[in-house]
Amino acid sequence: MESLVMSPLFLLFDGTDFCFLLGGGVIDFVYFFLLLIIIIAGVYPILFSCIRQLMYVYGWSMWEGSD
Repeated sequence: MESLVMSPLFLLFDGTDFCFLLGGGVIDFVYFFLLLIIIIAGVYPILFSCIRQLMYVYGWSMWEGSD
């Protein structure tokens, strides 16, 4: 399953595109940065909702205040 998820990343970055890590082109860095933002924007809300749900289930809710 992980190989199916990672394969598009390997198609985008086939080794030559990572040369920016060694002082390569700015364009590759911009593409990598945009991809990183997209991944974070897609994953963070899911993680946040899962953590909030767990905190609600276990009674650790910070959002309701501690009376």
